[in-house]
Amino acid sequence: VVFEDRYRDLINRAPALLRGLGFVDQNGNGIKDVKEPNVFQRRNISRAAVRGVEFEAMVNLTDRWTWTQSATWTRGTDLSIHEPMTRIPPLNGASRLTWQSARTIWVEGALVAATGQYRLGQIDKTDLRIGPGGTAGYAVVHLRLGLRRAPFAGLSVALENVTNRRYRLHASGFDRAGINLVLGYTRLF
Repeated sequence: VVFEDRYRDLINRAPALLRGLGFVDQNGNGIKDVKEPNVFQRRNISRAAVRGVEFEAMVNLTDRWTWTQSATWTRGTDLSIHEPMTRIPPLNGASRLTWQSARTIWVEGALVAATGQYRLGQIDKTDLRIGPGGTAGYAVVHLRLGLRRAPFAGLSVALENVTNRRYRLHASGFDRAGINLVLGYTRLF
């Protein structure tokens, strides 16, 4: 899928004032100290454009093995100030290899990755969740095992981030979990 979206009056983060200052004056000295955050508000920007490509393919290698690929690339520009839109994700995707028995047990290995995002607007550079250097790329591996008890219910166990890699989704503000075990139950209604 190739797409292009055009926006007018898109709500976005913009610098603002609090008691006449562009930062939170925590100690009341009127001077911006290192740990005093900038002030922002949500407002309508005049125009923006977002372009991108999304791709997904599934290949049945045999009657039991399936290979799935997906990728997304997005580029956003704030046309009112001619700079990158804030919090646009980098190129990212996943590759999954899945084995499934006669509709009961399945096993999957997944490689999930993203390039670094260094195309930043000024707002991104001052955003504590991103910072002036951008967000580093990553590649992590997940292993999953599942049991389908019925067409509408199943159990699963996953060992995520097998290599215990420290990584973060762009603009999330939090590092993702290190190696972790996830138990799941699915019920469709």
